[in-house]
Amino acid sequence: MLRLHSKSFPNASLLTCCLLAVLSALTASAAAPAWLTDLEAAKAIAARDKKLIVADFTGSDWCGWCIKLKSEVFDQPGFHAYANQNLVLLEIDFPRGKTLPAGLAEANQALAQRFKVQGFPTLIILNPQGVEVGRTGYQPGGPAGLINQLRSLHTQTFGTGPKADGPGAITRAQPKEKEEGIFGWFHRTKNPTTSGETLKLKGLSGAGNNRLALINTESLKVGDDARIQLGERSVRVHCVEIKERSVLVKLDSNPDIKELELGK
Repeated sequence: MLRLHSKSFPNASLLTCCLLAVLSALTASAAAPAWLTDLEAAKAIAARDKKLIVADFTGSDWCGWCIKLKSEVFDQPGFHAYANQNLVLLEIDFPRGKTLPAGLAEANQALAQRFKVQGFPTLIILNPQGVEVGRTGYQPGGPAGLINQLRSLHTQTFGTGPKADGPGAITRAQPKEKEEGIFGWFHRTKNPTTSGETLKLKGLSGAGNNRLALINTESLKVGDDARIQLGERSVRVHCVEIKERSVLVKLDSNPDIKELELGK
């Protein structure tokens, strides 16, 4: 234990206060941020503090990609440090193993319909007025990519950069020409980021009618359509069938079915 003696340190009391302040800041930045469940409350805080709202549409106790997103991003100290300073977190949950409080399930369903959420997880970024400025799903790589793009979004929304992340935050240089994507794709952007020159099946999750296929940067279920950026061009992908280790898709207006195999 650190002991301060007044003979050695005439300003020991001041030094002690400084050390306690530093320790307090470290503890606060590392603490897990709170997740709200009410959009209006989130909007009020975001407006007061000039923060963005990150709304996580999730199946917290059954969706494999949702669980990975929580583990690999939301539970990480680097994300905690940034979120505590700059974000209001909103959980829109659709669990299967637990019952939500009265009225919450209906409110969550209404929000899913309002924002046209078609799969889990879906992260929707909102300004303090509740207007969507971007969305994404699960992508590997930890919190750094999301944090970098949220910094850019904060500047675009408020005209100023975000607050300092605090001790323990992750930093990474922002891409200069592709700032507007989060985890590689984004609604309402001028320059969507590339995700490779070919379509790839990166993961499968869920069961039965709730199976999801992660193709490049998009999560699709059977019947879904998505536009995926491939270098300088984009292609519309229609999900026809999700198998055990592959997915059948149609591309643009081509009637031929293409099979994407997991890991290839």
